[in-house]
Amino acid sequence: MPGAEGGTLSAWLWKPDPFLACEVCLTNRVTPTHTRQYVFIGKNEYSCTDTAFAIVKTITGGSVNLPSAFSPNGDGLNDIFYVMAGEEVPLVRDFLVFNRWGQKVFEAKSLLPNDPRNGWNGIHKGVEAAPGTYIYLVRISGANGDDKVYKGTIVLLR
Repeated sequence: MPGAEGGTLSAWLWKPDPFLACEVCLTNRVTPTHTRQYVFIGKNEYSCTDTAFAIVKTITGGSVNLPSAFSPNGDGLNDIFYVMAGEEVPLVRDFLVFNRWGQKVFEAKSLLPNDPRNGWNGIHKGVEAAPGTYIYLVRISGANGDDKVYKGTIVLLR
């Protein structure tokens, strides 16, 4: 058995996750579709437990990537509209989403890319937003101090 500080690792468990291959295996394989945190709980022969956390970051090609659609229906797939970016983008200054009448339905400032917790879940003022096309604006500070602005549309599917 692998060693653990203060004793020998005798039992372990991964917190359940849909992208985790095995909850009871010591070594594991994950296949997340977006950045996720995984939790590993270990116990030694004296029943002392400890918890470890691992964040698996996922990004797609290019410096900034924004999907063309998302489906916030609670199935765990494409439920959140968030900014995906390469490591050259450490911070998103502004992330705004507007409906077709120009009403702001989502706003976030100074957030980390590649994290669904920093995205829009399709809720506006506590109510599910209607399916349809929305406009987004993403502002990212460039390395030389110049802002880069990304504008486009996102389709919300239910």
